[in-house]
Amino acid sequence: ITRRHTSPHSDAYARLERDVRRWARRERWVRSVSWGVRALWLGTGAGCALAAIGRLRPWLLPEQIAEATAALTLGLLLSALVTAWGWPPRDTLSRARRFDRLFGLSERVSTALELLQSGALPPLLGARQLEDAQRAAERVDVRARLPLRVHKAELAALLGLGALLAALLLLPNPQADALRARQAWEQTLSAQVAALEAQIEAIEAAEAQQALTEPLQQAADTLTQEGITPQEAVAALTEAQQALQALSDGMPPSAQQAYQEAAQALAGTEAGLPLAQALQQADLGATADALDTLATEAGEGALSEAERQQLADGLETAADALEADNPALAQQFRQAAQALREGDPNAAQQALHEAATLAAQQDAALQQSELAQQAQAAAQTLQASTQALTQAEQSSASAQQAANAQPQAATSGAQAGEASAGGSQGASSGAGGEQPSSAAQAESGGAGENAAGGAPQAGTGAGGDGQEGTTLSEVSAGEGVNAPSAAEGDIQSYTSQNPSTALGGESNQTMTLDVESESSPDNADQTVIVAPSAEGAEAALGYGEVLRRYREAVNAALENGRIPLDQRDVIHDYFTSLNQQP
Repeated sequence: ITRRHTSPHSDAYARLERDVRRWARRERWVRSVSWGVRALWLGTGAGCALAAIGRLRPWLLPEQIAEATAALTLGLLLSALVTAWGWPPRDTLSRARRFDRLFGLSERVSTALELLQSGALPPLLGARQLEDAQRAAERVDVRARLPLRVHKAELAALLGLGALLAALLLLPNPQADALRARQAWEQTLSAQVAALEAQIEAIEAAEAQQALTEPLQQAADTLTQEGITPQEAVAALTEAQQALQALSDGMPPSAQQAYQEAAQALAGTEAGLPLAQALQQADLGATADALDTLATEAGEGALSEAERQQLADGLETAADALEADNPALAQQFRQAAQALREGDPNAAQQALHEAATLAAQQDAALQQSELAQQAQAAAQTLQASTQALTQAEQSSASAQQAANAQPQAATSGAQAGEASAGGSQGASSGAGGEQPSSAAQAESGGAGENAAGGAPQAGTGAGGDGQEGTTLSEVSAGEGVNAPSAAEGDIQSYTSQNPSTALGGESNQTMTLDVESESSPDNADQTVIVAPSAEGAEAALGYGEVLRRYREAVNAALENGRIPLDQRDVIHDYFTSLNQQP
């Protein structure tokens, strides 16, 4: 604690104290400049490190790196200034002792201040000592002793780091483009989730509200999952769109079962098979067309007595199935059945025509129903969402490809230099020595199946780029596939590593496949593929079982994102058509 004196030497004490404070203030400024420059180049160096990482992988945008660098640099600078001006806290006497050592004053100022504070200043010696301390303090050139200067090395480091940071931030960065595209895709994904939620709120159909909102809610839940891939998002939207398109004809889900039961009643009749197929799909438009065709056949007498009785029984059973959901159409079915039993073709034709007219009217009414309109609107929303996500993903993939090509350019250049240094050896290998063997193709690429056609192909998987695949039929027929050996370059025949044993027979035996099926679309599981076995007997494999296996494989591929986005609808339509085969 500094004590103020009212003695004759109090003015001298105040002058010495003022000199010490001035020196301390100068020292803080010097420390502020020195530490401030170091804080600047530390922050700039950290910014360069962030920018360098941002060029190796999509991490931060240039503007985000600039903001982070500015915030970090400002924080370091403020910390340096606060430390320079607030630490270490010292009293006047402690500072005087420090400056005596720093300026070479031989403890003159600190001794004078200590004597003045204690009040034990000798009369004669004390006065001389005080005068000597004052003269020594006045001779101190504090600007020369404590210059405000920056070391050249630190300034050069700051300028160099600043230039490097500017170059890293301003030069084109493919990683930044990839990150922007990824962020755009995420924003698009969020926008589509909001659109789905808005569509859910807009649905007000009380009867089929759950049937309409359930696919939308499932798609929204999938899109909000953490780490969802673009393929998974598009697959979820496509699945929901297909579910809503099934409702776009206005047929309530609760009524579809009744039409399918009616289809089963008519599936066993040869004349009523087209009508059964239309009823199976709960499609009243197709049902009307099938009824018109059936009415023409009944009126022209094209049906035998047995066919009329069989059709009458089927129509009667179908009418019972439709009684609760469509009593008017069920009544027409009963009238047509009665006319067929009585052998009156004109009455049967008229009843079937009236049933066709009724079905067409009902179909038109359903097309204009609130359920159909809301289902169509929701399906259009999903289609727009799918297109938006697909476009955003394509932009993101293109940007990511360009970003990946940047670090690979240096590697490619180095490999090109090594290849050119190889001389004739590189030329000879370019003539065909670099192609993988067909056995390797079959092992790496042959596992992939052609999802559209269902036939496995060698060389069409991950290892088959640029190679023409060998189909399974060629292998089973014993046709050798010539390929250069990776070791010696000689020609070898391909040997199947996993010969087919499901149907029996040797690999070089040509097998004839026969298809036997029932005449009903609902008996697809009874359809079999028959082929001779190795023991001479016949081996049979259910068509429905084969179709189920392939469908499961394709669904797994769709879920895992191995199918290109533009091929998903084609694959879906293909398997839908397989399911409808009689």
